[in-house]
Amino acid sequence: MHTITIICGLIGAGKSTWAARHFETFTDLDAVPGWQKADQIRKTLDLVEAGHDVAHITCYPTQDEEVAFRDMPVVYVWVDTPPAVCKKNILKRGRLRDIQNLASVEAANDRLYDRLISSRLPFRRVSVFESNERW
Repeated sequence: MHTITIICGLIGAGKSTWAARHFETFTDLDAVPGWQKADQIRKTLDLVEAGHDVAHITCYPTQDEEVAFRDMPVVYVWVDTPPAVCKKNILKRGRLRDIQNLASVEAANDRLYDRLISSRLPFRRVSVFESNERW
């Protein structure tokens, strides 16, 4: 059976950048306009069924993702990028929905980090961007 690698991290952490460097096949909700989470989950499952190891990009696994992938080999990766670097990446990327409400995005990142530190998931932490800033 093929593996699903769930790539998580803060908004602007470089999840897609890391996935593109390390996986031939990945699903990214942000990459397909109009996709909903259910569409991404279905595509990931279709790709695994077709014989691929797949990176599934999300900020943090939802209950729907955990249920959909529970009987499959899953690896959890946390792209460990400091918040200040995430903010720089968000501004550089210039995605309108993020920069129009940057305070909301930063609050979401705070909540994501809180979930990470209390998580029961066995995350392997990786870095994408060099920085002297530490948590």
